[in-house]
Amino acid sequence: MKKLIIICKKIILYGFVSLSIAVSGLVLVACMKQKSPTFFPIALLGSKVEPYTYEDIGLTPENQAPDKDVTNTKEPSIPLMSATERSVIQSYIQDMSDNNMMTEESWKDRSVKSMNALSVIPPSDDEITNQLSDLIANQVPIPEPPRESASEVLRRESAAADRYYSGIKDRFSTFNNEQIIQIRIHLTLALVLIRFQKDYNDPNGLTSEILDMAKDKAVKFRQVINTELVKRGVTSL
Repeated sequence: MKKLIIICKKIILYGFVSLSIAVSGLVLVACMKQKSPTFFPIALLGSKVEPYTYEDIGLTPENQAPDKDVTNTKEPSIPLMSATERSVIQSYIQDMSDNNMMTEESWKDRSVKSMNALSVIPPSDDEITNQLSDLIANQVPIPEPPRESASEVLRRESAAADRYYSGIKDRFSTFNNEQIIQIRIHLTLALVLIRFQKDYNDPNGLTSEILDMAKDKAVKFRQVINTELVKRGVTSL
C-alpha cells in the first residue's frame, strides 16, 4: 500500500510535469455526467469560466477503449469518468481550497517556480564545495546556476515520464484490482491539473509544449490502465 501511495503522489506531480517538483494544486468542478460530458470549473477570483468537455482534459471514447486484442467491442467496458473519480476530484478541490491554492496568482507562481526548478542544471559536489569556499574566504556570492533551454527540459522530462510509466506497467502483476483503479483515478486528477495549469499559466512558466507532453503521456498510460482493467474483468470503478 505504501508503494501505491507513492506512485499515486508521483502521478499527480507528473500532472504538473516532473517528479522532481513538489507542487500540487487543483481547481475543478463539481459534476461530470456521462450523458452530458461537461464539467463546470469553479471560477477563479470570481471570474466566469466556460464549461469544459471531457475532451478538454484529453479524454475521448477513442482513447478510452481497451486495445483491440483485449476486446472486440469498440465501446469502452468501463466508464469514461466514474462516480468515484468525480468524488475524489471534489475532495481534492476542497483540500486545495482549504490551503488557499485556488487563485490565479497561485497557479502562475507555481508555474514559474516549476519551470525554474526544471531548468536549473544542478552543480556537482566539487562545484558546491568550491562555491562555499569562495563565499567563506572571499565573500564571493554564489553564482546563478546554469540553465537548460525549454527544448532540453522537454526532451529530458519526456524521457523521464516514459521511464516512470514503463516502470509502473512492469509492476502490474504485483497490484490488485483496487490498486490499479487507484492509479487510474490519480491519472485523471493529473489530467485535470494539467488543464487548469494551461488555462491559468504564466508566460514565463511551464511551456505549452511541456504541459501537452505531460497530458499526452498521462492519457496514453490511462488507456494502458483501462486495458489492464478489462483484462482483469473489471467493468466498474
